[in-house]
Amino acid sequence: MPCASTSDRPGFWRALLAFVALPGLVAGAVPALLSGLGRRPLNGHLAGAGLLALGLAGLLWCVRDFYVAGRGTLAPWAPPTHLVEIGLYRFSRNPMYVCVLLMLAGW
Repeated sequence: MPCASTSDRPGFWRALLAFVALPGLVAGAVPALLSGLGRRPLNGHLAGAGLLALGLAGLLWCVRDFYVAGRGTLAPWAPPTHLVEIGLYRFSRNPMYVCVLLMLAGW
């Protein structure tokens, strides 16, 4: 696959904003606030650290595939312009949902 020109891809900052705004809030900030992360020790949270890390790694992989192969972001305001059939998308239709659920299970 030839490399896309920069005009075919959304800006890196738009992709980063989409990542922080969408799954960052749903699987990061909201569970941290609801669990009272700053008010109690992390002893119970260490058991889910593996699931949280696995979900985050998978989510970053999917976002990278959207940006590189799909030439878009995960946000509805800058969707991919090409069908993504690489990476985790070879095994699941919606791997981002699976990754976010893994992250939520890790909380």
